[in-house]
Amino acid sequence: MNKINVLQDIITTKDGRKFTKLVGGFGEGCPILTDKQVGELLGYKKGARMVREQLDRNRDKFEENVDFIDLIQRVSDSDTLNKLGYSPQSIKQAKNVYIFSQAGFLKYLKIATSEESFKRYEDFIEDYFKTKVELKVVENTLREELEKLENDKVFIYGKAVLCKNETDSIDLLRKLEDINSRITEITATLSKEDLEARYNELVTNYNKLVDDEDCFDIGEFSKVLDIKGFGRNKLYEYLRDTEVFMRDKNVPYSKYSNYFKMVFSGRYKGVATYKPLLKGKGIPFLLKRLRRDGILEDIDTKKIKEIENNLRNMKKEKAN
Repeated sequence: MNKINVLQDIITTKDGRKFTKLVGGFGEGCPILTDKQVGELLGYKKGARMVREQLDRNRDKFEENVDFIDLIQRVSDSDTLNKLGYSPQSIKQAKNVYIFSQAGFLKYLKIATSEESFKRYEDFIEDYFKTKVELKVVENTLREELEKLENDKVFIYGKAVLCKNETDSIDLLRKLEDINSRITEITATLSKEDLEARYNELVTNYNKLVDDEDCFDIGEFSKVLDIKGFGRNKLYEYLRDTEVFMRDKNVPYSKYSNYFKMVFSGRYKGVATYKPLLKGKGIPFLLKRLRRDGILEDIDTKKIKEIENNLRNMKKEKAN
C-alpha cells in the first residue's frame, strides 16, 4: 500500500463544511476519503461506524484494494490513523477502518443515497478527486522528469566531450539529442493549455464511474430518430427554442431536469464543462413533444420501446 499523505488543500462543501484532501493508499497521488470523512460528509449520526456497516452489508458490490482498503489490516502502527483524525480510543474499538478510492466512494454513494441526494455531492466530487489534485500530480510528475533529464544532459555532454572513442562519442551525442527532444516536449506540455488537455484525458473515465446506465447521448438519440434534416444540432436548437433548455446554453430548466442528467465532461480554459444526457424517462417525454410540434409522426408504446432498445444497443457497441 502506498503511503498516505495529508495535503494542505481544503475542500469546502456548499453548506460550509471543510474537508482536508488526502492522497495515497491506492497509488501515489490518488485522492482518497476515509470512512470518517464519508460519515461526516453524509451527516451520519453514527459517523464512520455507519459507513463500515453499509460497506460490510454490500461487500459483494466492492473490490478490495481497488474500491476500498482496510487500514486495520494494512497499517501496523497507529500513527497513520492518528494523522487521519482517528482518536486512540476509536482505533482500539474499531474492527475495520476503511479508505475509499474515487471509484469506491462513487459506488458507496450509489448504495447510500438517492439520485437527488447524489447531485448534492457532484461539485464536492469534482473538487476533491479531480480539479486540483490530478492536475498537480501530472504537473509534478513532468517537472520531476524534466529535472532528471536536465541532470542527465549535463552528465552525458561531459562524458561525450571527454570520450576518446569516436563511436562511443557519437552514441552519447545521439542520446543527448533524444534528451533534448524530450525536454522540448515536456516544456511544451507544461503550458497551461496542454496541462488542461492532459487533465481532460484523465476525466474521461469520470462519467463511466457515475451510474448513467439509463442515460443516453442526445446526439445518439437524434440518430435513432432518423428524421431528415433534424440531427444533433437541430435537436439542441429545438430544445432551446421550446424552452426545455436555457436559451444560451444546453442546460435544462429546473422543471425539466428530471428528464436529463448533467455530467462533467472536462475543463476548457480553466472552466469546468458539462453536457446533458437524456434519461430513460426523458425518451417518451421528448417523443411526445416532437409529435405535438409536428416534427415526428404518430408514436406508440411499441415505437418508444424500439427507440429505447436501439439506444441501448448503440451504447453497448460504443462501450465495446
